[in-house]
Amino acid sequence: MRTEVPRIQGELLDFDWTLKDTMLSPLRNFTRYIHESSDTFPLSPLLFWVLGMPTDAALRTRSRIVAIGARNMTIYPDTLAEDCSPTGSGLNYCRASEPNNMGGISSGVWPRLRSSTYIKNHDKLATELAIFENDKLFYDVFHAWISTPQGASMRGFLSLHHWYQNFTEWIEWMPEENNDLGGGIFLDKRRDMSSGFLNDVNNSTRRPKTPEKFCELLRYFLSNTEEAKVGIYNNGSFTLKTLEPAMDDNSPTCYPPGGDIRFSRMNAEMKCKLELDAVCELANSTQEVEVMTGIRTKIKALESPVNPIPYSFTWLFTEQYSVVRNEAYQNIILAIAAVLVITIFFLNHIWCAILVTLNVTMVLIDVVALMYLWGLSINSVSIVNLVLAIGLAVDYSAHVAHAFMSATGTRNERACKSMMEMGSDVIHGAFSTFLAVLVLSTSQSYIFRSLFQQFFGICIFGALHGLVVLPVVLSLVGPPTSKTEEEWVNKHPDAETSQKPTKLDGVEMNYVKTPTPTATPPPTVNSMAQADVDGGPKVVGVPNMDGRAVENNKS
Repeated sequence: MRTEVPRIQGELLDFDWTLKDTMLSPLRNFTRYIHESSDTFPLSPLLFWVLGMPTDAALRTRSRIVAIGARNMTIYPDTLAEDCSPTGSGLNYCRASEPNNMGGISSGVWPRLRSSTYIKNHDKLATELAIFENDKLFYDVFHAWISTPQGASMRGFLSLHHWYQNFTEWIEWMPEENNDLGGGIFLDKRRDMSSGFLNDVNNSTRRPKTPEKFCELLRYFLSNTEEAKVGIYNNGSFTLKTLEPAMDDNSPTCYPPGGDIRFSRMNAEMKCKLELDAVCELANSTQEVEVMTGIRTKIKALESPVNPIPYSFTWLFTEQYSVVRNEAYQNIILAIAAVLVITIFFLNHIWCAILVTLNVTMVLIDVVALMYLWGLSINSVSIVNLVLAIGLAVDYSAHVAHAFMSATGTRNERACKSMMEMGSDVIHGAFSTFLAVLVLSTSQSYIFRSLFQQFFGICIFGALHGLVVLPVVLSLVGPPTSKTEEEWVNKHPDAETSQKPTKLDGVEMNYVKTPTPTATPPPTVNSMAQADVDGGPKVVGVPNMDGRAVENNKS
């Protein structure tokens, strides 16, 4: 956290779309807190320990009891602390009437954190993140800060290692006394007002103050699983091998190199957000995608061992914009291809199917143009409606084309017949669909409103192309109905009406050439026995009900 987080934050601030003043980061706020402290952040022994800090024993030898209201309190002036001695040589001149001049654990002039001794860039904190000289001091001060009202808002930005959480909870579980852990290890947790809270731990963060005590207690905690010693806080889940990277076994002041914070979050607003009226008034889906892909590329190029992951809730919607164009092309092409294949099968003519498919494609282009005029953007909702448009538009065109293929006569005649046969049905279908979506026109929902707008275009343009454009095209370049009809039309080019020639299958009629007509007509044939009357028709073969031919007797 001390090294990688500043790198990541620096890259985020250098990103072209980042609003630098909106950056929210635990380290950034922590650095600002240190920089803005008016007293340069005194390191009181009540909370911290640094090299050169007086020991507990040294403080106790210089203690004295003063009355604060009805309570007596022990204070511990130090050579670094303000005392009320006129000469600075002792405490004999500290008067009870001058309480503001009394040195003490929390009000003395202790070592200052904001100095080159503890922070490398102490004079650049206005523009840079604080870089501490000592790992443990950094985490001591950081944990003390997030326990204050100033740092409480950043707690949700952090996630602690499980071993550290259980370690500090074990320390809190221990009784408030000088605990003998065995092997010469003690944990002093005494809370005595008369002793000024001088014990081994920071009572607010539950962290051992000195590096030696922290290392000693942590090794003890990770090396024991007995409930009598460490309670329920280490059941074997945490060992010295749990820490990665591992602590230095030969150092008495060891501190986990990886720190005790496993996760840190930082927030920053971009110049163009999903809401068009927020930061960038001209924001659109293209800019949203550029922001998302740009920050991902920039953070990935860091190759940081902490593996940072850029994330934004609005990217749940932006993700669709990054793929919606390709997905739209793919789905529309597949739908049009499906229309072509199906119409070939049902119309039984490739050229007619191609004309219907082109007609449907033009309807789709008209609907997209209407979307532009209406201000509808390309998104997941509109893409679904566009794919539906293809299925609805083919309905208006396919019926007219099928009627054209079933009609006979010239192209103009067949086009007129197809309109007479299917025109009213297409109009009824388009009008009923329009009525079905008309109720959505007053909706306040974007999904329902866009559904009405697109379906309105589908009904209008689909009907116009099916009833106006397609019949004209078919009358000019439409295919013939069948080979037999084409031959018949070629034989009768001037016929005003056309009828299919009739052919009786299974029946042969032979007419005998009759002599010169006489005045009397031939007698009526009433039976097969009389079929040989001269001059009458002779039936050669007539199929009966069971399919067998009946032969007549020739005379």
